[in-house]
Amino acid sequence: MKALCCFQIKLNLVGPNRLVSFAKRLQSLSIKSHPEILMSCLECKIAMDAILIELRTDKSVNNLANDLINGVCPKLPPAFNASCYDFMGMYGPTVVNMTLYQVTAESLCIGMHSCPNNTAAAAIAKLSYSEREQLSCEACQGVSKFVEAEITDPVINKELVHGLTSLVCNHVPKAAFNVCNNLAQGTIPLMLTRIEQIIGDGKVCKNIHAC
Repeated sequence: MKALCCFQIKLNLVGPNRLVSFAKRLQSLSIKSHPEILMSCLECKIAMDAILIELRTDKSVNNLANDLINGVCPKLPPAFNASCYDFMGMYGPTVVNMTLYQVTAESLCIGMHSCPNNTAAAAIAKLSYSEREQLSCEACQGVSKFVEAEITDPVINKELVHGLTSLVCNHVPKAAFNVCNNLAQGTIPLMLTRIEQIIGDGKVCKNIHAC
């Protein structure tokens, strides 16, 4: 029990640092033939738009709602179990859908500092349409490969979950922190798994017409 407690404390400390490291490394990826152009700046919005479109489909929303019910409700105190199942059974898809529509590609990319300065944006603006199309494919594949490698690593995945949980729940009122923490710990791993599935099939860059 003591070892588990110490491991949890370590995750709580390391998680936010892992999130910062993830963002910085993603931000530093550049196009080989155009080192001044950051892959993340060129592709983040395209990639995030595609992922959000997929997550917002009825099938994904219903799957996330079911996973959320099975992942979160059993972890709540027994007195809240029945209410959780009733509420999520009736409103789960709506809650998931509303949550997903609060997230935008722009907010995700800004939060990850994908385009940290005007230099990268200006360099992209100078590209011809055909050059941008060609580089977009390379950037999409590079970003996808990086994200997949990060979230499929068990240690990094756990640290990212705790980092994202801290990012979300540190801004809620103290009275709601435990509820937020339980929801985030149940939801974020499911979303990372879904992102892994979307990227892992190798079709995401074709689906978003980057390649």
